[in-house]
Amino acid sequence: MSEENQESFKNSIAQQLKETLNAHRKLAEEDEADPIKVDEQKPPIAKEVSHLDPERQRLNNVDFEAEIKLKKSYGKWFLIILACQLLIMNGVFILVGWSKLSFKDDLTLQLYMGGTMTEVFGLVLVVTKYLFKRR
Repeated sequence: MSEENQESFKNSIAQQLKETLNAHRKLAEEDEADPIKVDEQKPPIAKEVSHLDPERQRLNNVDFEAEIKLKKSYGKWFLIILACQLLIMNGVFILVGWSKLSFKDDLTLQLYMGGTMTEVFGLVLVVTKYLFKRR
């Protein structure tokens, strides 16, 4: 008896699947036969995206312009900072040479000069690598 129940259950599921498949086929045939109806109900996705392309392009251009402006601004400011830092370092070096400024140990001046140069080059390197990435 259980085998008969299983067989009838399988047959009913197969019948439902056939009916569903036939219904889907009818819908597909109707959509192909009447393309105007399809366009009225659902505009193609490609058309919707193509309308966005000019706006997307305009936004990309605005982003590029802002990025170029930012890079120019940072470039100018970092050059100013670099020049000021180097002027101060050279001033200290000259004052030590004229004996107007002295340190207890020569190592102090060497560390100051080395640290300042490292700071200047490190700052320029890090910022330029960040701002001017290769894409």
